[in-house]
Amino acid sequence: MQKFKQGKIISFDWGKGFGFIMSDNESFFFHKSFLPSDTGESDVIIGDLYSFDPTPGRKGMEARSLKRVNCYKTQKVVETFIINQSSNPKSGSVAFELPVVSCMFDSPDDAKIYLKNKTLQAGGNALLNVKYFKDTFSQPSGRRGRYYFTVHGYTANIALVISTQFVSSESECTKSNKTTEEAILNFKEQVKEIQMVIKAEREEQYSSKCFIATTVYGCSNCWQVNQFRSFRDNVLKCSVLGRIFIRFYYSKSPRIAQLLEGMPLLRLLTKHMLDFFLRYLPRAS
Repeated sequence: MQKFKQGKIISFDWGKGFGFIMSDNESFFFHKSFLPSDTGESDVIIGDLYSFDPTPGRKGMEARSLKRVNCYKTQKVVETFIINQSSNPKSGSVAFELPVVSCMFDSPDDAKIYLKNKTLQAGGNALLNVKYFKDTFSQPSGRRGRYYFTVHGYTANIALVISTQFVSSESECTKSNKTTEEAILNFKEQVKEIQMVIKAEREEQYSSKCFIATTVYGCSNCWQVNQFRSFRDNVLKCSVLGRIFIRFYYSKSPRIAQLLEGMPLLRLLTKHMLDFFLRYLPRAS
């Protein structure tokens, strides 16, 4: 008489034709030919519960005569944290996502950790479509000099990924679906707040960036520089074209400022040009 066991599929590759089942903390190998004859690739899901005949094989114990014993399909939040350069997770599906741009950090790892922590705060479990970028910041260094350094960041989609699983009872299925629905609703609310927090922190980080004006006037907090900042915040940020100009300025101005540092005559000419524009700007309070 056969002594059948029950276990959950912990890995499976249809292309390679084999996988493993875990039962009582023991791993059992199985070939896809051990599955029911009408089983297709999409029918085998990680976490499925199967009964099987534990049989000694050439490389250890095998799970033969597989038969799925659970028949209730449910959705569960994926427990592991996912970071993927693709817009889709390798397994599971995206329940909800929002795009964000990180603050800038001295190292790419710090920027990635920042986004991961924000995702967890929102109740999410994935960073998808992750793209690296860098920028140049500066700080005063000596008399009228500035030190330029590279900072790092990422764009990504903060997401909640769920997966399909099978459970052995209707009550467990209902409970799991309810828990997942609550997690999705909570994530939709929290991630919007986190998105605004990240945006505010990033804007605050960039708020002091008036590279060219700071280099020309030799001070990051003089009235001329503050007036340009006021024009940026109160006028440029209020229009699409203005925001495009701000992004273009942030990407190009550090290199221009660095050039001005070593060319006094060009710096003086630039100062006269900025003085001219200042005549037509409202005085910053």
